[in-house]
Amino acid sequence: MQLIDTIKDIVTKYVSVNRLELVDISFKKTAGRMVLKILMDKPLGITLDECAEVNSYLSGILDEKQIINSEYVIEVSSPGLDRPLKTMEDFKRALGKNIKISTYAPIDGENVFVGELAGLNKDAVVLKHAQDSVAYEIAYDKIARAKLFFDSGLKKDQR
Repeated sequence: MQLIDTIKDIVTKYVSVNRLELVDISFKKTAGRMVLKILMDKPLGITLDECAEVNSYLSGILDEKQIINSEYVIEVSSPGLDRPLKTMEDFKRALGKNIKISTYAPIDGENVFVGELAGLNKDAVVLKHAQDSVAYEIAYDKIARAKLFFDSGLKKDQR
């Protein structure tokens, strides 16, 4: 985790100056190679040129300071339509939108919840379930993954 924190510090300095948002960082083996994946965004969306600039900046610093001691590939991209929700700010922006939450352990027999993010409090999100319109309060520490959810298969009355 120390490596991710070091990279996050480097990227955070860059994004604050360039008015971008760091959405997520991961460093894991994918298809037999180590991939450093950086998800970036900004209110009107990030451009391909901005992704290339972040890639160039980051690879220069990582090479210069020899932070990663093995072969790796950097991928800088937009989080896409189904962007992950990680911070309180992410959840605030998602209020009123459809999201998908996976929990560490079942809640009322379910591990996956899809529906409208109906509310937030300091300890939990309130999700209006798409299937039965029941409002579930899910504590932040129970959420394994959360992301925006787009599915044209959802009926209007299920949102």
